Amino acid sequence: MRLATTDELTKRLEGVYSSFESELSSQRFRELVLAACRFYGAARILEAQLNDQGADWRAVCRVGNLSSKSYADDYLVRHFGVDLYWAHSATNTITHLNLPAADPGDLAAYAAEEFHQKFVELSAQNA
Repeated sequence: MRLATTDELTKRLEGVYSSFESELSSQRFRELVLAACRFYGAARILEAQLNDQGADWRAVCRVGNLSSKSYADDYLVRHFGVDLYWAHSATNTITHLNLPAADPGDLAAYAAEEFHQKFVELSAQNA
């Protein structure tokens, strides 16, 4: 599985802008989109690790279900302090532009997220 790098996504996000610059700068909006791509990347890595551990497909799907768009919206709201409108706009931008999941860097940064906690639980069951 190949995840996009930050540099690759940054180039694709150059044309993305916030239509309400007074409420949220375009640069800040791009940061939200990139953070959501990293969120999805972290989930994809953990799904792949579960799959490599021989977990059944239901377990892999449980992790995937906990990283859906609404969970990504909640993540952006919590970590960036934006309202749900901007968080959902950022995740919608990913859908509209068909942006790939990005390399999340440190997976430990996502330890508080539900998909990560479910991964830890299911990994312990497979051990």
